[in-house]
Amino acid sequence: MSRSTLIYRRNLKTLIFLFALASIANGRSALRIISDRTFYLGGPGQPEWDVFSGRKKDGDKLELSFEAKRNDREFTFFIRQDDVKEEWTVELNGKKLGLLFQMEANLVHTLPIATGALRDGNNQLRISAKTADDILIHAIAIGDDAKTNLLESGIITIAVMDSHGKEPVPARITIVDSKGALAPINDFGSTNLASRPGVVYTATGQAATTLLPGDYTVYATRGSEYSVAQAHLAASSSRQDVALEIQRVVDTSGWIAADTHIHTLSLSKHGDALFRERVITLAGEGIELPVSTEHNLHADYLPAAKSLGLDKYFTIMPGNEVTTARGHFNIFPVALSAPPPSDKIIDWPELMKAIRATPNVQVVVLNHPKDTHSGFTPFSSTNRNLVTGRNLRGDFNFSFDAMELINSGAMRSDWVEPFRAWFALLNRGYKITGVGASDSHDVSRYIVGQGRTYIKGDDHDPGRLDIEKVCANLKAGHAVVSLGLFPRIQIKTARATAGPGDLMIAPEPDLEFTVQADWPRQMSPTNESAQAKVQVFANGREVFSFSATGPHDKPHSFTKKIPRPAQDTYYVALFSASAATDPFWGLARPYQPTSTHCDPVLLGATNPIWVDADGDAQFTAPHQYAENLVAKFSDSSAQLIGALARYDWATAAQAAELLQQQGRDLHASGIQSALAKAPREVQAGFADYIQTLKSP
Repeated sequence: MSRSTLIYRRNLKTLIFLFALASIANGRSALRIISDRTFYLGGPGQPEWDVFSGRKKDGDKLELSFEAKRNDREFTFFIRQDDVKEEWTVELNGKKLGLLFQMEANLVHTLPIATGALRDGNNQLRISAKTADDILIHAIAIGDDAKTNLLESGIITIAVMDSHGKEPVPARITIVDSKGALAPINDFGSTNLASRPGVVYTATGQAATTLLPGDYTVYATRGSEYSVAQAHLAASSSRQDVALEIQRVVDTSGWIAADTHIHTLSLSKHGDALFRERVITLAGEGIELPVSTEHNLHADYLPAAKSLGLDKYFTIMPGNEVTTARGHFNIFPVALSAPPPSDKIIDWPELMKAIRATPNVQVVVLNHPKDTHSGFTPFSSTNRNLVTGRNLRGDFNFSFDAMELINSGAMRSDWVEPFRAWFALLNRGYKITGVGASDSHDVSRYIVGQGRTYIKGDDHDPGRLDIEKVCANLKAGHAVVSLGLFPRIQIKTARATAGPGDLMIAPEPDLEFTVQADWPRQMSPTNESAQAKVQVFANGREVFSFSATGPHDKPHSFTKKIPRPAQDTYYVALFSASAATDPFWGLARPYQPTSTHCDPVLLGATNPIWVDADGDAQFTAPHQYAENLVAKFSDSSAQLIGALARYDWATAAQAAELLQQQGRDLHASGIQSALAKAPREVQAGFADYIQTLKSP
């Protein structure tokens, strides 16, 4: 037995003893049900989500009368709630008790009832919100004691071990009751834990709790690279020990797991994760490179990590989310002693100049490009042409290094939207790296590291990563984006092999693609097989795809050989699969939905492989090809369209825009006659661009 395991077991016994001393042995307290029917609450009009279709709303608030006696000590409300996104206020007899727990999951929330808050006879409970939000209240009960005394079923100790080294490991522990709701728990105020309803993150691999009497399922996980372990238990008056083993099942060797967008309540002032809790959750989700990105503040979580002995699990990169009225930008690394850029600057060239002048900054990321904040959407149709990538806000270039394709805390109803925006920029000639992040401000509501970026690099010692190399590889595009899936792409010719971020000089007649993705079995809706869709895009246009069903214990790998393109072309692989809805890795619904329908998905995307088809040792973007052709055939649109026959959709769209900017009428008979004889890709490029000229 290893020394660390002996220390672990000794500490666990001490923890059990102390918690046992702290428990209250005053006999079983009672819960009294005051409502066991489900109330569907929400504003007028259509249901917020399809899952509510067919239900009749009970109004925009709940007002419930019940009989009680004055409480001579603290009592507790137990409220089983579901799909709570906005703030819902809970009042008892006209006085505010608190809020429902802001989380879209099915969970049991507890609120303390102060001494004397209940009165003899009739009492009034009111639950209401100022913002439209469809929710469910399934049941409400009152316990005749404080929560810690009511959760008196006996100490339950949970140990999470890595089955490979038989060592305790930081992890997420999720506890659900027999109705599938996240259960109320008691963490005894341990500084090594970060807990919320039904969720305990442990810094040490060990935790202790008490529960209401009943049947429960306990899960242990550690992000998207590890397996899930589970156990069933019946909470009673006796102490129980639960041992769970997890193991790494996705091999990410040579790739560093990064979350480039994270927050704390301590500094960003919303969400609920404190410094200590944030570093525990990072270790529990297996993030190796967290970037602290508080709003308009340079921040560092290293002191909190060191105080808990967690700095060996990750290298923290200090950063800043520069939050302006005209877009949010993550910048990193930063010199903590330097002043942050002004958040009052709304002119992008001036803002980028201020950001680049900030000491140590190497990477600038445009966050959630399709979301609206302060009435501004960075990549709306009024700010940027969504097909060609042209900036409609002024004659300036975009100078950020990367942009978020996946933000698991702010997903889009149409999750492909950010990818289309990115393709348009790449076709314009920008070399912008796609990243994934969580934007988490919370312990459990939005899971930190759920959206993440894998950056190529030496990951053997996560506590001592080379920041300079990591930033260089990220800017170069040697990275892939993940929401549960770990994607890879490789192109081979007779003389070379290339991966994301590489430039391949490919005069050979064929390109051989290998695309691959894998993920833990718990993230698929079934335990027997996984269904994946793989799409490969050339200059933003799908060129081939696969659909496959296969076992979880093997990576999903596909090969395809295609002819070398006639022009320089970048290739991106995009993976998608149906996701499970289990509580230990629940995906949030879209943040700013444009549809009432939502299917949870797993995603993975690679950054481009740049193929130099013309052999000049550089990559020529579709926009540059179009500029050259328009200049060459400046006197004849028909000849230009004829010459476009050997180019692709993206080049045709760029050429259409250049003609329109010259004052050419794209609907003129000469152009339309030439297009009628052109290949479909050329016709599609012109048609897609013309569509963007119509009023939104």
